Amino acid sequence: SWSSRDWEREIQVWDEMGIEYVIMGDTASYDLSTGKLTTAYPTSIEGATCSGDVVTKLFEVCKENGRKLFIGIGNTPAGWPYLDFGNKDNFEVFREVCKVYASIAEDVYNHYYPEYSDVFAGFYFVPEMYNSSMFDADDTRQTYVDGMAYGLNIIFEKLDELNPDLPFIFSPYLNIFGGSWVSKSSENIGKFWTEFLSQVNFRDGDILCPQDSVGAGGMDLEHLDEYTAMYKKATEECGKEIRFWSNCETFIQPKDEFFSLSDGVSYWGSASVARLVEQFNTVGKYAEVIVTFAFPHYQSPVNNVDGFYETFKDYLRNGKLETNAPTAPNKFRTNKTTMTINQEQREVLTVYWSGMYDDFGIWKVNIYKNGELLTYRYPTRRENGMAMYPNSFYDADYDFENETATYTIEVFDCAGNVSERVDFTVTPGSVPNNVTLDKTYTGPTD
Repeated sequence: SWSSRDWEREIQVWDEMGIEYVIMGDTASYDLSTGKLTTAYPTSIEGATCSGDVVTKLFEVCKENGRKLFIGIGNTPAGWPYLDFGNKDNFEVFREVCKVYASIAEDVYNHYYPEYSDVFAGFYFVPEMYNSSMFDADDTRQTYVDGMAYGLNIIFEKLDELNPDLPFIFSPYLNIFGGSWVSKSSENIGKFWTEFLSQVNFRDGDILCPQDSVGAGGMDLEHLDEYTAMYKKATEECGKEIRFWSNCETFIQPKDEFFSLSDGVSYWGSASVARLVEQFNTVGKYAEVIVTFAFPHYQSPVNNVDGFYETFKDYLRNGKLETNAPTAPNKFRTNKTTMTINQEQREVLTVYWSGMYDDFGIWKVNIYKNGELLTYRYPTRRENGMAMYPNSFYDADYDFENETATYTIEVFDCAGNVSERVDFTVTPGSVPNNVTLDKTYTGPTD
């Protein structure tokens, strides 16, 4: 849906950032339960449906602007339960699925490579494969390798037939905080990856590019170095010339008591630049190339408020993050709003603010009620309607007749700097408006 002006701005950003590669991950979606295959390009696969041509535009843009494009060979909307190879029936299921993905690779290659051979960089595959507890014992670890090989080698056979010189990016994820179904031993996980890369028909020049899983919560910054080193070691010891890249998640997906649909806000948002810098510096010690999931989606000023991009650009210029704290809001307005929450009509307290400021941009606003964290807000992105900084929240539990509540606001900028806190009190009968400011902003006025 981008206009030509949007694309011009995006390409300018890619130039400024030194972005070499573009990855189109969801080129096609295969629903195993229905057998329905939906593509994002004009397909020649019998029975498949084209939902709209996105891929051709990407090839055109990349060709015009000297970028290389990796093409995904398929994803699934229904999860990947058949990667549980403790169930031997899943060997055949995965093999049948891989036949579909091999046909997608062939279809995309035949459609685009003749015209875009200078752009077509290779193939990308991102199955929801993680650190199964099967990795913890020699026999079950080998069973998992065998199950993956039984399917994946169908894909490699097709890729070699099409063009053995085009590399294959494999991008699994990691979850060290899962339950009994995951391995939490970096030693055992490392053994699996060494054996997996060695025994599956990966070729010299193929790429292991694991998701760092920091955004989705399967990994944290404290353990990122240990597990990135583990992957790197596996590529070095597998007996093949496997390249190592890292797929850094540039979003934030909080998993805590404040993540609630009743709060009315999608908490998926852009990570702070402070976190990105730490991710990049950690994996950069090991990875030849850093991939992000996904710069255009979460950091580009075409799709986001520009604070993330401007903050990161300033960091690249100066070699350090800026340290100027943002200012908290200094004006508040209250209102009584009727909303539908959990299919119930309720009157809620809505609070709007203004006067918030930062020299680069706001990342997050925390809202406390009587000293306890109530909720928080992130900037919205363009695909949600409009890219804009937060300016309101609501309290569905406020008692308009009997409650006196003190709310506290603190603001974080994209570099992680935090403002002073500002408080205001809402009393019975004071809504709408008539908010008492207990602590006004006393910082710089410019």
